[in-house]
Amino acid sequence: MGMNDRKLARKAASIVRKHARDKPVHIRVEDRVVYLEGAVSSYEEYVRIGREAGRLKGVRGVVNRLSFPEKMERKRPVGKKECIGEADVVIVGGGVVGCSIARELSRYRLKVVLVERAEDVACGTSKANNAMVHTGIGEKMGTLKQKLCVKGHQMYKKITDELQVPYEQQGLYIITTRDSFAKTKIPGFLGSLIAKHIVPLIILRRAKKLGLPMKRVSRKELLENEPQVTERALAAVYSPTYGITCPYLFTIALAENALANGVEVMLDTEVVDITVKDGTVSSVVTTRGTIDTSFVI
Repeated sequence: MGMNDRKLARKAASIVRKHARDKPVHIRVEDRVVYLEGAVSSYEEYVRIGREAGRLKGVRGVVNRLSFPEKMERKRPVGKKECIGEADVVIVGGGVVGCSIARELSRYRLKVVLVERAEDVACGTSKANNAMVHTGIGEKMGTLKQKLCVKGHQMYKKITDELQVPYEQQGLYIITTRDSFAKTKIPGFLGSLIAKHIVPLIILRRAKKLGLPMKRVSRKELLENEPQVTERALAAVYSPTYGITCPYLFTIALAENALANGVEVMLDTEVVDITVKDGTVSSVVTTRGTIDTSFVI
């Protein structure tokens, strides 16, 4: 543990003493990441300790493994039956997927309403997005997920240009190492042979089927381009079109564009029920009222 880690550990211990004195909490700090293990009295203590540890200056992250006795159950919100409008399509959720769908549907003569329970868009899963725009090479071959991933990747440059959102194709190395098959029953020498010669060929074959421009990179070239890569690297395949964007800006831009095209966005509005009559959707019940519709996404 370095000097900075020891200092952070002392500060984290002070937080634990303030909120959970005499509780069996173990604190460990590695590379400015705080690890919390043990037990506290309540969910509130669990949240408070983790949140304050994460706010310490110099902390890169917190792994909160503290346990608490009671099971927390989210209180189910109450919906309102009063009709507040109608729509051809109601989209539930203002993340990157919901806002993308809203923007696309705004091209047509449809009354579209997007409802989001948070106070703004991009406040759920999208806020934790790692910003990478995947090519589809890592998905299972032949699946719908892979098909959509490849198609979406091809669309990204045009969409981000239209929305004036930053998008950089910085590329990605898929690296094999001496440890790639360490957890298998394959002997070490054979695993290294497969990792160095066979795996790159398989990746390149998949890339060709998907129409992705990828190339094989030798260990020497890899270490020259990325000197911080592990010395146990054997070979690599380079994907030049792998990109990154800002998930916040992208989602917000999608929502703003949809709004400009006539989509109604309802924030602080949670869907609590969907009314179905004779096997067909008839309305969506929210915390602000009921929206008559035949289609829900």
